[in-house]
Amino acid sequence: MKSCLTLLVFALSPLALSAQAPVPPAPQLQAMEQTLGNWKGKGTVTMAPGVPPMEWTAKSTVTKIMDGHAYQDDMEIEIGMPTPLVFRNITAWDSTVDTMVSISMSNMGNFSQSNPYWVDANTMVYSGTSLEQGVVVTDRTVVQYMEDKFHFKTDRSIAGGDFFTYLKGEYHRAEKADAVAASSIKAAMMPSPPQLKVFEGMAGNWMIAGKMSPEPGAPHIEVKGKETIEMILGGQVVFSDLIGEPSAELPITYKGQYYQFWDPAKKRISGFWISNMGEFVPDQSYVMEDGTIVTLHAGVNKGAPMAQRSMTAPDGKGGYSLTNWTLMGQSDPQQTFIGYLKRAQL
Repeated sequence: MKSCLTLLVFALSPLALSAQAPVPPAPQLQAMEQTLGNWKGKGTVTMAPGVPPMEWTAKSTVTKIMDGHAYQDDMEIEIGMPTPLVFRNITAWDSTVDTMVSISMSNMGNFSQSNPYWVDANTMVYSGTSLEQGVVVTDRTVVQYMEDKFHFKTDRSIAGGDFFTYLKGEYHRAEKADAVAASSIKAAMMPSPPQLKVFEGMAGNWMIAGKMSPEPGAPHIEVKGKETIEMILGGQVVFSDLIGEPSAELPITYKGQYYQFWDPAKKRISGFWISNMGEFVPDQSYVMEDGTIVTLHAGVNKGAPMAQRSMTAPDGKGGYSLTNWTLMGQSDPQQTFIGYLKRAQL
């Protein structure tokens, strides 16, 4: 079901349909180039005011994905527990609001969103408020990059209390052998949220196809793609990787990635989509009693307010039927996608 939702975002991408050549990344992401590579770090963490700090060691691998439209930071932290803390951070440019956005996900089930700002060529500042095990925390982080190292400090407020130094440390460039292994991203620390259990049977390879219209009133065209789905971060996140087949209407290879997770703060399944067309699309999903998944997204398309409702329904044959309705500006709702999803061997 998760992958069906991914297709509907892909299928309704006006950027994808109108592109006849690769779309260049936002120039605002250029400063992220210095973050690329493998890193090894160490430092301390103080869990609460007055508590002695604990030492940690870590390694991090930062790569450029989606043809440079996003940056992926996989991080593994050892802090004396049987299982390491594992994070995946995705940083992209949200063109609808002209802001850099970063989503942090972990095998502890913690998720946060922040807006990083480069205050100069080498200094990044970001902050955010999130829930950790049901407690409200607010963090502010300052990172300073040098040639082959960077250091950072995070100040934290717990439940509205005074800020204290929560994290501090320093990283140095490391060798390729120190890269975070792909298997580490699957390390489990706690049980997968029961709200995601519906997606566990979706792991594997899929073929997606249908007819789409990029926006209300436009002609429908046929689209096809292949998608691979897996549970990562110990079952805390559903991850989907999509490749669309080139066609006469879309002569380039469309690539997309979709993440979904249980959001305890909003008590819903939240997700976001990134692509090599420069898209960053947040959404929310709900599971109906009959197993149908309803996904909602609202935003701005070509300067006009836009809302979408995607429905993914089991077809009784191991696949799913897919439909999408779109409202743009003052238009009436129009069906902009109809298709299907079925198992495939990639």
